[in-house]
Amino acid sequence: MPRVYPLGGRWFAVTETLTSRQDGYLIVQTQDIGLSAILAKRLTVAGVDADAADADVARELIVAAHRADKFHRIIAGRLVEDGKKWNPKDAEANADYFADLSAPEDKAHLAQAFTEVLAGFFLSVAGSLAAFPTLSAATTATENGAKPSAAAASSTPSLDDMAGPSVPDSSPTAIATN
Repeated sequence: MPRVYPLGGRWFAVTETLTSRQDGYLIVQTQDIGLSAILAKRLTVAGVDADAADADVARELIVAAHRADKFHRIIAGRLVEDGKKWNPKDAEANADYFADLSAPEDKAHLAQAFTEVLAGFFLSVAGSLAAFPTLSAATTATENGAKPSAAAASSTPSLDDMAGPSVPDSSPTAIATN
């Protein structure tokens, strides 16, 4: 049974299973707050004082989400009003609704929901990436600053592979020199 949050007199449940559209919506929102950089920094601090590092990362994620005006959008990426199906249009309307809440208990529920949404999102995306092991390996290696393995690199197309036929340079300089 999913957790249900009372927010401003309305009831919102955490979607148990994310759709591909929700994954995409949340990927954009979390990348806009610099989630990869924050988590990369977390990996370098891990082991020093895990509890302190966790609190620092949580605080940094919340601040980054507010700074980028994504805090409420990230929550809306996973919460859906009771009896409705998630869609991006309603998520944006819900994000605006969440942003206007002022009661202390609503704000506390939003903070809890933010944490739950991110945790569920990580689990969902990890499961999605596991279905594409070479892409996952290449992405993980690249994000960690390493080169992907030869197998992952050879099976992952580059931007050049996807670019199609080259187009001659039509800049004024190129035209003048040809």
